[in-house]
Amino acid sequence: VLVVLVSGLANAGGLDGGVIIMSVLILFFEYGASASVIISYILVFGGSLGNFFLAGLSKDPDTGRRMVNYDIVKFCFPVLLMGTLIGLKVNRVLPEVAIILTLVALIVVMLKKVTSRALNTYRRECNQMESQWINAKSGDIQTLNYSSVSEDDDEIELHPNFQELVDLLHEEKSIFPLKKNGT
Repeated sequence: VLVVLVSGLANAGGLDGGVIIMSVLILFFEYGASASVIISYILVFGGSLGNFFLAGLSKDPDTGRRMVNYDIVKFCFPVLLMGTLIGLKVNRVLPEVAIILTLVALIVVMLKKVTSRALNTYRRECNQMESQWINAKSGDIQTLNYSSVSEDDDEIELHPNFQELVDLLHEEKSIFPLKKNGT
């Protein structure tokens, strides 16, 4: 159950489930590095089949085309299989310490990428919220759901906690400042 849960979360987040599954197998189920690699291949294959049946056979409602670009699959699949075969051969030759160090390095790289994407998404959403609040404060009430117009005198009635929300946004921007390129 733990492997299925962790693999599902990894796939939902766009991560390679194999590295996560290997870590779970090594840490919680006390498999060796070589055995966890082979088991993770089997589990990733099962997850890939499930994803194929969910997304691979469905069509885009707007264009009517398949969700999967099979031309790209034709190009990438042989390379993926070649990498898998090479990885299995290397797995038999390398000591477990080397496999575990490689696994740790991959997890660190993935963690860095996920953290960077999460912070960029957070900053972008904060900027969107701030621009909506500024527009609402200046009178453009259509951009913000927290404001309303009184029918009698056409005055803007802001959410009671509007200033607190703006202050919180500025505090968050000081904690997570924007990079120079605007991301």
